[in-house]
Amino acid sequence: MWYELEGPKNKRVSDVLIAEDLHPWDISKFTPILWHNPWAKKPFLYKLWKLFQYILDMENNILKEIQGQQPWKLFGLSPDWPYNLYDK
Repeated sequence: MWYELEGPKNKRVSDVLIAEDLHPWDISKFTPILWHNPWAKKPFLYKLWKLFQYILDMENNILKEIQGQQPWKLFGLSPDWPYNLYDK
């Protein structure tokens, strides 16, 4: 949680990486998503992250979704990795 009634909190946490069932063999099925803390004292530069991410646009009060690469593509794997290894 980054915000309460009293105002912003956890400002020393710049981002949180959320992943569902993340295992090395599932990298072609599940994509971790980086959520940026808009009140972070030292924000992470979003352009450095190559996967999907969300950023709160404080000026327009909207949540921006930034599309990124699929993890399998980033690591140079096929989309059905590692299951395609057994087809050979």
